[in-house]
Amino acid sequence: LTVLRSTLSYLHGWAEIMWGLDANEMRYLDDGLRRAYARYGIGYETMYSDIKKDQYPTFDDLAECFDELEEQEQRQDDKKIYHMLSKAARDCGLNGTNGNLFGRRSNVDVTSDFVVFDIYELSEANERRGSNF
Repeated sequence: LTVLRSTLSYLHGWAEIMWGLDANEMRYLDDGLRRAYARYGIGYETMYSDIKKDQYPTFDDLAECFDELEEQEQRQDDKKIYHMLSKAARDCGLNGTNGNLFGRRSNVDVTSDFVVFDIYELSEANERRGSNF
């Protein structure tokens, strides 16, 4: 499986849970994700073995891509969705509310036979916030 194909699938599930996105909004999410990954030379044919450790976009990169898409968009309804996605991505960026969870590049060694992720703070964040945005 290639990087972008597996990542899009994973991030759809993540965005549905974390941001409450519906099927229509996923299309807009994909626009930003494809643009953010393209900045790092990652496309649909890129294999995991083709990329280096820090060659992935962050949520701050994604927010910038949503800002660009919002600026280029003509339709107000589409602009609103890109703006909402930019705000959500910035919330997960380095200086955002959830930056401590998502704002940095991972230091997890995924080549290990056993990887454990502690998501306690993530579930607590949703309860404290009371909503997805």
